[in-house]
Amino acid sequence: MPRPRASSQLALPLTLVATLAMSLLPAGWRLPWQSDLAGIVHVFIMPFSHAGNALGGWLRPAPGPADGMARDERDLEAVLAQIIEDRDRARAESHRLRQRLAELEEQFRQLQQIPPETRARAGGSVVAYIAARNPNSPLGVVQLKLPSGAAEEINPNTIAVYAGVHLLGRIVDEPARSACALLPLANAATGAIRARVVPRDRPLGSGTLALVEPRGDGTFTGDVDREAVAHEGDIVRLDDRRWPATAQGMILGKVAAVKPNDREPLRETITVRPVYQVRQVASVTLIIERPIEEDSGTPEAGTDPAAGEGGP
Repeated sequence: MPRPRASSQLALPLTLVATLAMSLLPAGWRLPWQSDLAGIVHVFIMPFSHAGNALGGWLRPAPGPADGMARDERDLEAVLAQIIEDRDRARAESHRLRQRLAELEEQFRQLQQIPPETRARAGGSVVAYIAARNPNSPLGVVQLKLPSGAAEEINPNTIAVYAGVHLLGRIVDEPARSACALLPLANAATGAIRARVVPRDRPLGSGTLALVEPRGDGTFTGDVDREAVAHEGDIVRLDDRRWPATAQGMILGKVAAVKPNDREPLRETITVRPVYQVRQVASVTLIIERPIEEDSGTPEAGTDPAAGEGGP
């Protein structure tokens, strides 16, 4: 009597295993009556399947055409915004590179205009940009920004020139943090400068000596012998051994006016106007003085090599 009970207990598991195995068989191996049986079962489960699909559609509606268009438009707007941003960034970079190229071309032009004899006396040269000006005076001390590593080579008294031969001033303190102070040539603190007035029609002539002083308005005044016959437009060059050797022969300016000296009838008063002022330029060229031991032929600052030469 217990055997039939054991058989009934195994019937259900065996049926489930057989059903599972038959469901995993390839479609080609299935018996024809299996499809009919599946159709009959599908009739009974169709209401439940339809209800489940309807509930799923209500919980998660399918996207409509308008939603797809809106999403595409948002994507296009994002792409367009990114393109505009990239374009503006590229334009800014192009302008930066163009400015940098212009700066390098200006540096090259400035360095090329330095006379060969000056380059031979100099220990090197760097281009420095004006970083800050004195707001209270156009002739006040200005701050220069030095290239990286150049501060170690710059010393007080280093001259600043523009266009190769026009003297603009000199450094007045020790550089610090890639910056240094430039005293414009026309500043009253520069003091008297011995210069040589060279006729404009004889630029290689010896000219005549004159002691010129800054007036505080950007010009210089000085007296010359009337016999020298100075004219407007004559070139005034530095000839003062108190300045570095690299500054000798540099242009201070041109004669702007010649007037009789009422106190000294044998002399005339000239007004010298620099061709360039520090306030007019954005950069200067610093000509580094070669150490004295390397240039023994250059007189030391403070000596007077003009012994036997007539003074102004």
